[in-house]
Amino acid sequence: MIVDKGIEIKNIYHMLCYVFHDWKLLKHYSLNTEKFENVHEFLARLLSSALSKQIKHGLHKDYISVKENIYLLRGKLISGETMNNFMSRRKTFFCEYDSFSENNLINQVLKSIILSMLTDSFISAENKDNLKKYLIFFSDVDDIFLANVNWSYVNTFKVSENYRFLLNICQLVCEGLIVTTDKGDMRFLSSFKVEFIEKLYEKFILEYYRKEHPLLSVSASRVSWALDDNFNDYLPLMKTDIMLRYKDKILIVDAKYYSDIFQHNRGSETVRSSHLYQIFSYVKNEQEAFRSSGCQISGMLLYAKTQDMMNLDLRYAMSGNRIDVRTLDLGKEFIHVSNFLDRIAAEFLYSDR
Repeated sequence: MIVDKGIEIKNIYHMLCYVFHDWKLLKHYSLNTEKFENVHEFLARLLSSALSKQIKHGLHKDYISVKENIYLLRGKLISGETMNNFMSRRKTFFCEYDSFSENNLINQVLKSIILSMLTDSFISAENKDNLKKYLIFFSDVDDIFLANVNWSYVNTFKVSENYRFLLNICQLVCEGLIVTTDKGDMRFLSSFKVEFIEKLYEKFILEYYRKEHPLLSVSASRVSWALDDNFNDYLPLMKTDIMLRYKDKILIVDAKYYSDIFQHNRGSETVRSSHLYQIFSYVKNEQEAFRSSGCQISGMLLYAKTQDMMNLDLRYAMSGNRIDVRTLDLGKEFIHVSNFLDRIAAEFLYSDR
């Protein structure tokens, strides 16, 4: 089984389907039957497939601001620089104008990702050749330093679904696999950063329930402290990873991606106390908010099962509420992952328990 830190690489494909909200689009790429040696090969192949589709429609063009010396007035005249030109006997105007160009930030990011992946030692020569052939279409596009990209400025509203997907891959590579060294150079990690996988795992579960269980109210909601006098200065926010609601039942899920679930003390193993305290606090404070309505609140610590971790299915009854500790095995085929999440919804929310 080909895995990346205990996750079947093809499951990363499915997780991205939900996180990117591009399920229908991703099904156009025939990658689900291929085998990949690592996540780098997977992303390189995914990027090549999306680029192949996009090139047929041309690169995105947008208006960009250009400042240069020209012989005919265009746009806004910059008087100071133009005066210097004439004093130096250069009969040109220094102007600022908008140009409809391929050399925009979106294409600069794409080109820079391609160039960076050509230096990735984890990608095969064949996949690098597949990426390299697209560079000719970016000949009029500048490359940029990816570490300086502010993703909130990468405007995807004007581009196609396929372009949004391309940029999602770019952001995935930048935030998940690339680190900047002390010398300012960029290098690739062998697998995703742990903190990145944590966010991907959490977001996947949230988006899975949103898409596959439309009957549920799905959110990452805040839980209010059950206060007697409304004084809440300096109290931390309680923001859940996933809150699922159906009629008079609520399940709060705390998604955890850890290499070891347990804390160890003198040879004994127990579930991490900080995690249990957190989910218990969420459940009890939320229960207080629904005290008069009779709404049933449950909680769950849902750990991503890594390679050396045991399967857990623990159930605790705590002060009138149910709190479970379970593991989701992402090393299995995705149908097992899907069935597992469906069973949780059926057990906690749809049933008459």
